[in-house]
Amino acid sequence: MQCLKQIERLHRIHRLIQQESTGSAASFAEHLHMSPRQLGTYMEVLRDMGAPITFCSIIKSYKYSMPVKFDFELRLFVSDKLVYSLD
Repeated sequence: MQCLKQIERLHRIHRLIQQESTGSAASFAEHLHMSPRQLGTYMEVLRDMGAPITFCSIIKSYKYSMPVKFDFELRLFVSDKLVYSLD
């Protein structure tokens, strides 16, 4: 389950960065119910994957400096019935 939780967190962080609605690092981490250090680790994973993450002091949010699309599709089907979807 730990891996699934990490994927869900990466997906949520990505969406908030994409929406440019993160706030400062401290408020971003608080919003995600994690420590700033944990958030930094997740941000580093995204950067290692090639995400061009920057912080804009004008809008006070992290954002991508270039258009980014991550495909985080994860779905589980049991007997052709969708039982889990990472949206």
